Amino acid sequence: GCGERAWRNDVACEVLVGKVRKELGSVDALVNAAGPYVRTALLDQSVESWRAQFDNNLHPVFYLSRLVAQGMVDRGWGRILNFSMANADQMTGQPHVTAHYISKAGVLMLTKTLAKILGAHGITVNAISPGFIASGSAPAEELEKMRKSIPAGYVGELKDAVSAARFLLSDEARYVNGANLQLSGGWGV
Repeated sequence: GCGERAWRNDVACEVLVGKVRKELGSVDALVNAAGPYVRTALLDQSVESWRAQFDNNLHPVFYLSRLVAQGMVDRGWGRILNFSMANADQMTGQPHVTAHYISKAGVLMLTKTLAKILGAHGITVNAISPGFIASGSAPAEELEKMRKSIPAGYVGELKDAVSAARFLLSDEARYVNGANLQLSGGWGV
């Protein structure tokens, strides 16, 4: 990934996009799905950890989108899909995931801005905001505790995220631009 080295991840993104173009050709779709989740009380969070949340969750979305946008414009078609987090659009205080939450809210603002800029060129830019998904990033016990607060009554699976992404990347979603799809079973809405 290109978010691994905070001070040089723009260069790492350039290398990544160059490698993809060389090996696979033009980039028609970009999915920005990576980014760590750090649960730390705000005033206990280190400056390094704070910066890492933005360097890994927000900045690569800009770097990679900027690098692939012109090619999409030239071809008159493209899809950019960014992953945020459920309820990041609500702008509420999050004492234990503050930097993560702010970086993911930034992803939503960047998504809307790119959608406005690129929409006239046949490019859609959308977001998926997952809630609790059994992806292996959280302990099963924590997910089981959260199940009670999810209106759907269960924790989502990776296939739920894949289905949502497939739709937003398809021609069927050609008129969906600047959207934020809540993928949370109703949690956080």
